[in-house]
Order: sequence, then structure tokens, then C-alpha cells
Amino acid sequence: MGTGHVKRCQSLGYALRKAGNEVHFVWRDQGLDLAPWLNGFSSTQLPAERTQTPGMTFAEEMFAGTTNKIDAVQTLALLEAVQPDWLLVDHYAFDERWHRVAGVGPWSIAAIDDLADRPLAVDLLIDQNYDLDHQRKYAGVLSRETVILGGPRYAMLGPNYADVPVVEISENVDSIGVFMGGSDPLDASSVVLDALDMLPFSGRVEVVTTVANPHRDRLRERCRMQPNWLLSVDLPDLAGFYSRHGLHVGAGGSTTWERCRLGVPALAIICAENQREVVHLLVEAGVQFGLDAPDRDQIAAAISSLLCDFDVRRRLSDRASILVDGHGAERIAECLLSCRAISSNRDILT
Repeated sequence: MGTGHVKRCQSLGYALRKAGNEVHFVWRDQGLDLAPWLNGFSSTQLPAERTQTPGMTFAEEMFAGTTNKIDAVQTLALLEAVQPDWLLVDHYAFDERWHRVAGVGPWSIAAIDDLADRPLAVDLLIDQNYDLDHQRKYAGVLSRETVILGGPRYAMLGPNYADVPVVEISENVDSIGVFMGGSDPLDASSVVLDALDMLPFSGRVEVVTTVANPHRDRLRERCRMQPNWLLSVDLPDLAGFYSRHGLHVGAGGSTTWERCRLGVPALAIICAENQREVVHLLVEAGVQFGLDAPDRDQIAAAISSLLCDFDVRRRLSDRASILVDGHGAERIAECLLSCRAISSNRDILT
């Protein structure tokens, strides 16, 4: 679905482990080796599935490769062997059908979600996205009494974001950072570079991506053609990347909260439908600039406007940094421990 899902679960895993618990990840082979992403954690890889069953949802077919039932049964076999205290699931294809099968044991079950587009049967719901009313948002999809942890207060950032300072905004922007998500299926990074080619900007440009991006070789060649452009792949820490640029262009996904934490002025571009609502809400709140799609001309116009307006960039920074303090994963871990005491330090499945 996107590497942001892996990163936010990894961040929560760090917080849970810091609190003295063992964490085990379960993931399915979808053509990307997640083991390096989960370095330091134990994990189990489920085999690739290409189930073709009448009635499969679009999300099951695209994001899971199999049905709720098949995936839940395979996961349940692992759960029965591990006997965790908590099962946490982060997956847009899975709904109450999955929860009721995989959640039959003595463990509690939690979902990480931000869509509220399908029935959920969980004890705890975690939605780190900005919304005016999370209770209202999930009122029609929760099939039982559920604790909701909602908002950027629960943004799942890595431990290095807890103490990182908010950036200082300068009158002149001498460098721009571009990160359009780990996989960037739309090749939005190239569209942003096309937009920058239209501008008289002579400063540094750093494009960040990962090995999950099928367009990275093209991006590398593109950056070689410009003396001030750099492509960085698989940076271990994006906090440094955010702090070294005066303006950022990024996708409207989970990296939004990393940018907010450092208070970097940003242009957020909607690259997937699930990003639309939160991007619009944050634009209305004056937290970021936003665009509905990766459009070269619109991106060029928005960047040009931001480069010329120091006061706007400073306001964006101030409002963004208020939303996120870098301790969201720790808050979730504390809630998990208080909701269900983990006295035996058994595994937590994510």
C-alpha cells in the first residue's frame, strides 16, 4: 500500500520495545523485501498469494493479493503459537471479517487506520491523521465499543523525532527537498523536477526515494544532468533531510507528520485518494500548501509563490510545529500497556 505503513508500524514497534516488550512483525510477500526495513525486530513473512475469488474487494485484490479470511487464518496460526497480548493490524484491505477471525484468542486487537471506509471490530483504533471529530468520523464503522486515539498527537514517528529542533525559517530559500513517498507509483518526483525546470531557482535540490521506487534509475539520471541536484536513496534518517532545506515538496501521506514535527514549510501533493481529506483539512488550517494532483504547472506556480513569501512560510512553520511533538508512538504504547497489562512481556504482533 505504501512504505509509510511500514515506517509508522516500525516507529510504534520501537516505542513498545523501549517499554520492555517484545515485538514481532507479520508481513506478506508483495514483491518488496521488508526485512531490511524491520532490522532489529523479529518477523514472519507470509508467502505471496494470488487468490482469485469471486466477490473479492478491490482492496483485497490490490493490497493483499488474497481474501480477508485466508489472510486471517494464516495469521491466526502464528498468533496461536506466539500468544501475544496485543495484535495490531495496519491494512486497508482488512475489515471486521479479518478482525473476527484473527481476534478470537485471548489477545486484544487494535487497528491503525485513517479511512473509516469499512466495518471495524477492534478494541482500540489509532488514527494519527488530523480531523475535526474522530468520534464522528468512525461512528458508522465501529461494530463494538472501541477506544479511539485520534489526531497528530498520536503521530507515529521514529524515536529520533522526539528531540529534534524545529527549523529556523530564513528569508531566502537556498535549497528545496523533494520526497514523494517511498514507492512513488505516479512518478510524482519527476513531475516536481519538471516544475523546478520551469523556475529560475538556482539553489540545491535534493530528491529522496527508496529502493521501492521503480523510477529511481530515471531520477538518478535526471539529477546527474543538474549540478545542484542530488538523489538520495534509502536514507536511514529523514529528520536531517527535512532540517537542511528551507522548503519541501512532498506527498500528502504519513510523512506529513514528520514535516510538521520540524515545522518545515511544505507543499503537499495528493498522490493517493486516502490523502485527499487530510491534505484539504491541513490547507484550511493554514498548516501547508496543497495540490490535488501532481501537475507540473500548478506545482511550479505554488513553489514560486512560497519562495517569494517569507511571511507565509513562517506562518506555515509555526502552525505545523504545534500539531506534532514527536511523542505519539510513546503515547500509544502507554495506552496499550494501560488498557491491557502486559506482565509477561509476551510478543506484540504488528
